[in-house]
Amino acid sequence: MWAELINLLAKRGKAGLRVVGDVSAFFKYRLQKQLIQYETSLEQKFDFPLTAICAYNRTDLSKYLAAEEIKNIEDHHHPVWK
Repeated sequence: MWAELINLLAKRGKAGLRVVGDVSAFFKYRLQKQLIQYETSLEQKFDFPLTAICAYNRTDLSKYLAAEEIKNIEDHHHPVWK
């Protein structure tokens, strides 16, 4: 999906894409498993011009996820700011 969007933007003369995502809705609607599946399905570094920031609330992480799940998500992000 991201690659297709980048290709469309390139045709319009854009050099890349920057996105910011607030993941709090996953916790609000109890979709933690889906969040982990999505986050771990993404590559750490894309081979196309995409900059993405995933915004997490520390309280949500500690309340809804086990330490191993948090580590798994962090392993698929670079860099991680705490």
